[in-house]
Amino acid sequence: MSASVAPTKVITVVGSVNADVIVEITRFPKPGETMAARKNDTGYVLPGGKGANQAVAAKRLGQDAVKVNFIGVFGNDANAGMLRKVMERENIDISQSLEADVPNGQALIFLQADGENSIIIIGGSNQAWPEDGVGEAIAATVRNSDVLLLQREVPDRINEEVSCGLVSLTLVVVLEVGVCHSAGTRVRPVMCDALILFGASHLNYAFFVFLCLIDYCLCARVSWVCLLYTSPSPRDRG
Repeated sequence: MSASVAPTKVITVVGSVNADVIVEITRFPKPGETMAARKNDTGYVLPGGKGANQAVAAKRLGQDAVKVNFIGVFGNDANAGMLRKVMERENIDISQSLEADVPNGQALIFLQADGENSIIIIGGSNQAWPEDGVGEAIAATVRNSDVLLLQREVPDRINEEVSCGLVSLTLVVVLEVGVCHSAGTRVRPVMCDALILFGASHLNYAFFVFLCLIDYCLCARVSWVCLLYTSPSPRDRG
């Protein structure tokens, strides 16, 4: 039996954790129409959320060589309990995660037989971060990390705070670009050293600084309009 390997890198994920409800359908119903699902055993719930997915993927790829922290906000429902158990089973440290007195975030995924899908995101606990910020304990965890992984399924102010106020010169920041946002607001454009994602609306100064601190920007959906460019990071300009 080989000896266990002491972790050499620390990856911290600040982001979302969802219960994904998958409903298999024949087609989308027309307005006012009620129709049966494509299968009687559909409607199952799986763990998900961009943040949780990042954490699980990082731990499975790095195994014993990495320590992975997940910092998110769990809800007060049965889904939250299931999601906590999944993260713990994957050997992910969730000790800095928070809990809100609202249902956990969800994604309602409507899946057709040809693979076409539509998704409705319910922010829930993912949008219930404290108004006064992340707190010193979370700040210390981020400062002591080698890599910080972010997405946009939590309030922009949280990403701004952990990037602008806490990032050291040696901490690599990775943003997975998405178009999810708080209910009732439009998506702000995402600009960084590698990519511009056009989403419309305004861009305030704090958010612009946050985007300039990003080292890598990932965009996985070809339906999103993206423009690549090669501007160096502000941290590489002296």
